[in-house]
Amino acid sequence: MPSAPRILDVGAGPGPAALAATDLLGGEAVAFDASAQALAEARELGVTHTARALPEGEFDLSIAANVLSEMPAPIELVRRLTGVVVLIEPALRETGRALLELRDQLLADGSWKALAPCLTQKPCPALASPKDWCTAELRWTPPRHIVQLADATGLRADELLSFAPLILARAAAAPEPGVWRVVGVPPPERGKRRVFICNDEGRFPLVRLDKQESADNAHFALLGRGDLVRLGGLERRGDGLRVVPGATVLRVAPGATVERFEPRSGARTTAAPSGQRAPAGELLVKPRLVLIVGPTASGKTALACELAEKLGAEIVSADSQQCYRGLDAGTAKPTAAERARAPHHLLDVADPEEQLDAAAFVKLADAAIADILRRGRRAIVAGGTGLWVRALLRGLLDAPGASPEFRAALREEFEKLGVPALHERLGQVDPEAAARILPNDRVRIERALEVHALSGRPLSELQREHGFAGSRYQALTLFLDPPRELLHERIAARTHAMFETGALQRETELLVERGAVKALKIIGYGECAEALRTGDFKTAEEQTAARTRQYAKRQRTWFAKDAGAPVAWPLDAARLCSETARWYEGALP
Repeated sequence: MPSAPRILDVGAGPGPAALAATDLLGGEAVAFDASAQALAEARELGVTHTARALPEGEFDLSIAANVLSEMPAPIELVRRLTGVVVLIEPALRETGRALLELRDQLLADGSWKALAPCLTQKPCPALASPKDWCTAELRWTPPRHIVQLADATGLRADELLSFAPLILARAAAAPEPGVWRVVGVPPPERGKRRVFICNDEGRFPLVRLDKQESADNAHFALLGRGDLVRLGGLERRGDGLRVVPGATVLRVAPGATVERFEPRSGARTTAAPSGQRAPAGELLVKPRLVLIVGPTASGKTALACELAEKLGAEIVSADSQQCYRGLDAGTAKPTAAERARAPHHLLDVADPEEQLDAAAFVKLADAAIADILRRGRRAIVAGGTGLWVRALLRGLLDAPGASPEFRAALREEFEKLGVPALHERLGQVDPEAAARILPNDRVRIERALEVHALSGRPLSELQREHGFAGSRYQALTLFLDPPRELLHERIAARTHAMFETGALQRETELLVERGAVKALKIIGYGECAEALRTGDFKTAEEQTAARTRQYAKRQRTWFAKDAGAPVAWPLDAARLCSETARWYEGALP
């Protein structure tokens, strides 16, 4: 998908899906409907471009919701769509059948191919009923952006999969020869294991007798639904395949696409975690990890400890404040009891006056995760610093670092002319960034001007080249988002405890003595420093709670866009532990 895709929203009452798609992917969207009233409602929602006739030209993504039940001649409409086509319908048996028929009609002439959830677009013998449509199976977890599109179009209720997506594209590439996808993993039987695999040759059961287990086929026991596997030397037995002595089973990429690394000059490579370089021609399996994200006081540490105990995991902090030594009370750093439940990494790794940015975090986190996995443990990344989490998963721009000299000069200009003048200056060198950044957002304006001054290239151009689309890890993201009132109650209780125990005052006194100016800007410490001077701790507590609520609001906004739908509330830790374990084992994609 391009960095600025053209998106077409087709359906009864277009608009919500267009807004959700542009929020997720960027670019511009056009809402199409024959009803003038429906288009007026779309414009009220904020859709800029609307059309009563199907627009001409190529679109990168076409979204069609409820077309089977609400629009005449749906197949003729779909045939006129371009790019990746996502059809979303309520997950009713009748709708599933109708989508299946529509899919088969489109695939019959060979100009279309289904992109998900399987490779062959045939009824799956791994399901209880071979005629069932694959995507109606609740164990299939749709991609986050499909879930959010379904939310926007009202087709998803509670936490159950209550919509049926069909994803098509024209002339989609065929799977790599020799690579199969695992589409079913029944429970082990006495003396043997069985999985169901498919590629363009069809779907087959693959069996390995326990007595045939060897180093060549050891990956067989690791296979999970959605994995890609390279097979060799198999023997056909009836309608299936059998692992025999000398046969090879290589799990090349769990639940991901196969990507080949060529280190020759100019060859394309896929970003890999630091320290992981694949030899020429080798296939890299991206490590799996669990992400627990959300606003402050949402319960991330408690859930991380619970999962770590149950899963044999260790916790890597993604908190831009808990990494500093001596800042314990004000940052709600995990307690000694919580650290005793599971090993924690990236706490207390820098002094308060050091600058630990996203690049430094990624380097430290990659090393910690690699060490955890090397010891046969699992990794859980928990924290609320959205930029750090995004950088860990998608990498960083190849942009120059911060320049204290440039920023000092720019701030002198800011003090003289104000932020609007800087925003106007940005519009001259990087109009695209200026259009995206609010005129009063001094920090982002400053960074965009800095990148242009130091690299000679617009920040928007660098972002477009990077794309932020590649994934450095296979991640299961758990977004914790308690009800607003409950979150505010937790923030108030936490803030009161910080001041009541005196721990925050003691830490602040040490910072003041050391002249730790940067640390005193962190929420709670600056307010406490002022209270130490005036004696008004009640006001300091109120101001700290208010700033924390504002920060939590920004975190919720960030993760709603980056992490997708939150987990159901109240949390069911036992269910999350079970689902996470199944995901690690490959039973969930």
